[in-house]
Amino acid sequence: VRVMARAPLSLDANDRAGHPRTRTFSATGYERWRDVGLWTPRTRKFDWADRQAVMLAVKADGQALRWASPALRSDRSVVLEAVRRDGKAWLYAAPELQRDREVVLSAVKQNGLVIGLVAPEFSSDFGVMIAACSQAGLAHEVASVDLRHDHRLLATVAAAWPRGRRA
Repeated sequence: VRVMARAPLSLDANDRAGHPRTRTFSATGYERWRDVGLWTPRTRKFDWADRQAVMLAVKADGQALRWASPALRSDRSVVLEAVRRDGKAWLYAAPELQRDREVVLSAVKQNGLVIGLVAPEFSSDFGVMIAACSQAGLAHEVASVDLRHDHRLLATVAAAWPRGRRA
């Protein structure tokens, strides 16, 4: 999509946060809005070593953990906040926190399919598997052989399907 024209910054009356927005027009003539309050590593200078700034960033978007400094990727509270917002942020945590049960449990509660990415020992952890299967029924496929036929886990998978929590 190429931007042909850009209107000056304005505040949209319907914008709850009050961020300035830019009105742009695509090459096909459709109008679209871009929130200029959003940050990316390319749009603004950002101190990814500042704990408070990174904490605010991961509260807005858990995937922001990918740009944090290695020291903050090892910070348990920053990583927990990131995986609560987006379970896939688990990928950017420090290796020692990727094996932490509480971090994994928070990640699979947000996105049950993350269970397929975590260490194999968590596929035999009943509490983690229940959390993953209650969020995404397909997480059952990753369960260990012992848990795959557990009636409580199967009941959780069956209860997850009608709610529309399909993968």
